[in-house]
Amino acid sequence: MKKGIILIFIFCNIIVQGQVNRLVDAKGKEEVFAGLKCHVIQRNSYVYLWAEEFDKALKPYLSKMPGLVYPINSEWIDALWNEQVPQDLKNLITEEREKEERRTGLLARIFDVYLYVNTEGKVLSVEYRMMDCLFQKLKTLPKNVNLLGVLTDRLLKMQYPQADICKPDNEFDWKILNQLGLDLKSDTEFSTRYGVIRVCGTLLDMWGTIDMRKAIDGTSPKSPFPEIKNKNN
Repeated sequence: MKKGIILIFIFCNIIVQGQVNRLVDAKGKEEVFAGLKCHVIQRNSYVYLWAEEFDKALKPYLSKMPGLVYPINSEWIDALWNEQVPQDLKNLITEEREKEERRTGLLARIFDVYLYVNTEGKVLSVEYRMMDCLFQKLKTLPKNVNLLGVLTDRLLKMQYPQADICKPDNEFDWKILNQLGLDLKSDTEFSTRYGVIRVCGTLLDMWGTIDMRKAIDGTSPKSPFPEIKNKNN
């Protein structure tokens, strides 16, 4: 049962854990971006930002990689996206995602939010990962437009309803993690004191949910199958 939970977690919530320590080590430059005082690292076509309090909030935990959080509460994540993310930010995400997908013909992983939580479910810190095209768009906004600052303040007040955190503890788990191309070694240590939850902005922007069942049966806010939704109504 645990294998199944972790498998669903990894493929539906794909957490790139191997990058956490590399980001902290790299530090990046500190700046105020979209109202958020943060560290910024640009790598190829992606930009990584994490809130200023990242180091302070996670200092007691960072000697180990974050563990796997399960079960994934899709309703909580859907509500977070639909109720907490500013509409102006969602509009920009949609605009840049569609533009990038027209340009490349590929699904654009445009924007993700990573929430670092403890065993009580308290959100300790927030990290954002976005494509450079969205980053550049956000840079053009007036300085008084605090889209990420507002979102971060909201997220840091949230409580994940269940935060059971486990380590990958068998060959099956490690095989799945390594197939995702993570920079893990045999002696990599994972924590059970804190974990990371990925809020997949690409899926949420397209479908309004991370629950594939809702997307397929037409019950999600932005179902890709409107004919099924109409039939159900």
